[in-house]
Amino acid sequence: MTRIFYHKTVSLWQAIDRRVRFCDNMRRKVRWGFVVNSFEVRTVRPIQTIDITERVAEVLTGSGIDQGAVLVWCPHTTAGIFCNEGADPDVVRDVESTLERIYPFCTEYLHAEGNSHAHVRSIMMGNSLTIPVVGGKMSLGTWQHVFFAEFDGPRTRQVWVQPLRGL
Repeated sequence: MTRIFYHKTVSLWQAIDRRVRFCDNMRRKVRWGFVVNSFEVRTVRPIQTIDITERVAEVLTGSGIDQGAVLVWCPHTTAGIFCNEGADPDVVRDVESTLERIYPFCTEYLHAEGNSHAHVRSIMMGNSLTIPVVGGKMSLGTWQHVFFAEFDGPRTRQVWVQPLRGL
């Protein structure tokens, strides 16, 4: 099958003008700005991991975002956020005990508050997670859950959730 394409010659300035007008129109159609939601997490032990998957999903549902991503952020230097298996609670216990073994509480740290082990654990764990959103739901694997990790408890902490709309 033969296809014939017709080509219309336009000047460089016409092409640039069309592109600028297209970008201006797109800018008017897309709502810029972000809404950050937060919720509290209360811990009762020095090291504690809490499944926050459902709480993040509630924020996402309320946002009305169908496609995009969701940013989960922990604004604390001695806590973290991670994604891993949530079906078997032994996995979380293994993570907690491994962190205690690798980064133990000890008095050899220079930090005067005595919680350097918690800072190091937080750095190693990370304090944010970005999850793709498809069809208004987080695109997590079959066994994946979102967890808040406390390393210097017991405390009351904040978790920030920012849905990000895709274009």
